[in-house]
Amino acid sequence: MEDIWNIINAVRRSHRIDADRIHVTGLSSGAGMTIAMAVVHGGKIASCATVAGVAYGESIWALGKYPRVKQTSATVAEMRQAMGKNRSLTPLFIAHSADDEVVGLRAANKLRDSWLECFDLDPGTATVTRGIHARKPWLLTTYSDQDGAESLNYFVLKGYEHGWYGGASGPFSVPDAPDVSSMIWSFFARHPRRRTTRPAAPGGVVNLRAAAAN
Repeated sequence: MEDIWNIINAVRRSHRIDADRIHVTGLSSGAGMTIAMAVVHGGKIASCATVAGVAYGESIWALGKYPRVKQTSATVAEMRQAMGKNRSLTPLFIAHSADDEVVGLRAANKLRDSWLECFDLDPGTATVTRGIHARKPWLLTTYSDQDGAESLNYFVLKGYEHGWYGGASGPFSVPDAPDVSSMIWSFFARHPRRRTTRPAAPGGVVNLRAAAAN
């Protein structure tokens, strides 16, 4: 993760980047790196988003249609150890298909649960929005922190394979799905780093778009 953070700092030295608007997103194994960034550099990342990803510290066993994942308590312990005294909630947007056979939905549920537990988010704050795209249902669950601020979005689709939902055709791309890029951009726009309230557009987005192999 230090290499990625060093790249971000190199870009900041050559471009005018708002330090309170650094966001990270990724697909599959890139989503795993996104979560690692949010844990290790949480106080520096404004918000993050994963597509078809896994929780912090998971291994290859977390892949597949029926993934074998660690106990949530074990993952949370690893997250808190990595963060130490610098534990900082990074707002997270999770997108996952219930029909993903490369990274099963259980992995996404585990990611959601680890964020809730690690950052003391109350599952009772959940609000649910339902919709349909091309006759396929989706569900968006939003969780808030103790101050009522939106902190975790969990977007679950049905009927889609492993890949990036919406957008142009290409490898690991699912173009007939909801436009998750627009949803993530909107989420980032709503979440500057929490020490500031400046209403600016996202200043820098790192996309760790890497796909896990079958």
